[in-house]
Amino acid sequence: MSGSNGYAALVKQRTSGKTKRRRLDDYETPNNVTRALVRHYLGPSFQRPIVKGPILEPACGSGRMVRELRTELECKVFGFDIKKGYDFFKRRGVWKGDTVTNPPYRDGLAERFVRHALKITNGRVCMLLQSGFLWGGKRGSGLYSECPPECVLILPERIYFYEDGRPIKSQFFNHAWVCWPTRMVRQRGEYDTKTIWVGPEDEDFVG
Repeated sequence: MSGSNGYAALVKQRTSGKTKRRRLDDYETPNNVTRALVRHYLGPSFQRPIVKGPILEPACGSGRMVRELRTELECKVFGFDIKKGYDFFKRRGVWKGDTVTNPPYRDGLAERFVRHALKITNGRVCMLLQSGFLWGGKRGSGLYSECPPECVLILPERIYFYEDGRPIKSQFFNHAWVCWPTRMVRQRGEYDTKTIWVGPEDEDFVG
């Protein structure tokens, strides 16, 4: 499928099958999951300076993550979504700040989101990804070889995403925040990947 078809064409394709996933992969991220990212990577506890914004959230859905980022970081956060006509893959201009999102998954969209974010983003790129995204020889010799993440926040407790303000109980995957540094650091490549275990006893991961 050519890049010119964009995100909207993939959405049409993936909603036409007999899948039980929610339309447009609209799974709202719980606030504590966003807080874990802020406290362990975007905030001052990590080795790099605290984020000052702006932040782009290109698959914001209801805006739950946008609101939590604004509250925690007190910076400008701009949320867009395919449901409002925003096709992330059609964005060509450089984003000077950071990109943070819980990307859609179907039809390889998660990796496409990662790659496009790394292409256009000058700041950090943080993606909430299913834990299985960390494995696989193809991705290991591809994406991770080309541009390894700077930090992986492992969330061992299963996330119960929201729909219409209520937790969805039928969840089957574990997740991790996979984070890349600023473009300048990415281009130099002078960093190692740090792994952080966000345990259930961590006060930052209390719902």
